[in-house]
This record gives sequence, C-alpha cells and structure tokens, in this order.
Amino acid sequence: MQTTLPAPLLILVASIGTLFQWIGDTFTHLFKNFTAESFRAKPSDSKDAVIITGASDGIGFEIAKLFARDGFHLIIISHDEQKLGAAKEELLNINKDIKVFPIVKDLTDKDAPKEIFEQVRGEEFESIHVRYLVNNAGKSYRGHFTRMDLDKQLELIDLNCKHIVAMTHLFGKQFEQELDQDPTQQFRIMNLSSVVSFLTTPNQTVYSATKSFIHAFTLGYGDEVAKYGGKLTLTALCPGFTETKLIDEIDAKNAVGYGTADKPERVAKIGYKGMMLGRRYIIAGYMNNLTYWFTSQLPVGLSLKFGKLVNADKDQLKNPIKLATKGITTDDGRNNEEISMQ
Repeated sequence: MQTTLPAPLLILVASIGTLFQWIGDTFTHLFKNFTAESFRAKPSDSKDAVIITGASDGIGFEIAKLFARDGFHLIIISHDEQKLGAAKEELLNINKDIKVFPIVKDLTDKDAPKEIFEQVRGEEFESIHVRYLVNNAGKSYRGHFTRMDLDKQLELIDLNCKHIVAMTHLFGKQFEQELDQDPTQQFRIMNLSSVVSFLTTPNQTVYSATKSFIHAFTLGYGDEVAKYGGKLTLTALCPGFTETKLIDEIDAKNAVGYGTADKPERVAKIGYKGMMLGRRYIIAGYMNNLTYWFTSQLPVGLSLKFGKLVNADKDQLKNPIKLATKGITTDDGRNNEEISMQ
C-alpha cells in the first residue's frame, strides 16, 4: 500500500534539499574563488597560444597578463591601436620569452571574426598554435530602453553576442577538427557572461539579455563537445560590477550594486582558473555568489525589483517605494552611458 506524504511535508523536504544544494554549490564556488590567487597553468608545448578579444585593458588585459606570466603566446585584439601597443609592451615586460601579436579590429563589424580567423592562419602565426580563446569584448548602456538610441543597442547585441558566436564557431570548429586527428590535445574557450545572466536588470535590459544569451550559448555548445572527454571545454565567466576605467569616466560608482565591485585582476584570476580547469561556469566574487542564490529563490516580480535596486543610483534610495513600483528614472543625459559591468 502506497502512502502519500502531505503537501506541506513535501514542500519542507524540497526546501531542505534546495538549501543543502545551495550550500554545496556556494561553498564550491567560494572555494574556487579563494584558491584562484595561487593557481598556475603550464603550456603543453612551446607553441601554445591564446586569442583574447577586448585585451587592451580591464578584465581582458588582466587575463592576458596571467597567460603571459605562465608562458603562453598571445594574440590580443582591440579596436584601440594605441592601447593595444601599450598592452603588448607590458605583456612582454612580464615575460620576454613569449610572442605577442596585436590585431586592431572593431568587433562590431560582422566580417571581423572571419578576418581574424583567416589572419591567424597566415604565415605570420606559423610559429604558434592557438589552443585557447577568450571572448571578452563587450559593453553596456544604462537607461530606459525606448529612450536610448536603437542603433547603439543593436550594436551592443553585435558586440556582446554576434562576435562571440562567430569567433566560437570558427575556432571551435578548428579545435574539433584537430581533436579528431589527435585526441591527446587540449583546447579551452571562455566567454564573458555576467552575474546579470541570472538576474534581469531593468534599465540595462538589452545588456542583461545579451549576457543571458551568452551563458546559455556557452553551456549548450559546451555540452555538445562533452564527447571529447574534457579535451575541449567552454566556460562562462560571470562577474558583477568591476572596477574599470569606463566606470571612472562616468558616474557608475553611484550605482547601488557598485558597492560589491571587484578588481579586474581578481576577476581575471578566478576566470583563468575556471577556464583552465574546464568549469562550465564560474561566478566571480563572494557577494555575486550570494546574489545568484538569493535571486534564484525569488518570484519573478521580486527578482525584477531586486534588479532595479542593484542598478539604481544611491540617491534614489531616498524614495524606496517609488523605486520599487516605478523603477529607475534617469534623465536624458544618462541614457547612453556605457558601463563596463562585464
């Protein structure tokens, strides 16, 4: 005779199970964050190289420094030629035994990924072997959706999504073909997502949608290549607010969520370790891990209100009822600000 547990008891059991799962997941992520400082990687041979987009500053440049330190050759990509040249010099100062190839490209150009792919296959790059790809380039706009310029938001989608899909397709296909010929090799791809891939942030609506796309895309393709037994893995790096030059240039430090901002070098170390170990995704920062769990337990309506709170300016906290019911009110002068919340 079968017995059916009362509904309240089932809910209690499920809640306890969810709590223990969260405790396990959270401590796992926190442990990965804590041990990232001492992590080192080693090239499999003297030709190993990485491609990093958005590598002239911020998180991308900090990731490049870690690869340089550990002896990997680098192909660094940015639209800013001057910054790229300075980045090359600093990377060579870290390790004079590596090669650094700067490529100046605007990744909002739909042909840029194919041009990069073809260039890297040329004679200039015969002395290196690309085994790693970091799709880091991205941007954000902050403001009311319909008050912001449409072309700028479509450009944001091109940079945050289309170029990542194209680069991953081109180099992922090459990595798969190489593994089919020699299954002893190892390849890694990391895409820059964000903690907002788990939390929709009104007034950064398009940005948070692009990061949700990147997260889902990375997990999906990562599962497709699981047949290679960990020889080709994809990692989604999910930081929150990060201290970069763009945030200093605008007033993003006034946002409520900026109080938990991380240093780009710390985010880079966490992502670097997660990528090298083949993690599906890695949440950078202790508070971001807590935010991930907290918002996952909320109903959709409350989650959106929390997203509004995180993205609101601090002076709006003077009227929390208005903030919760009407959301963020930004004047027209703030509608097209770029925020490096990667």
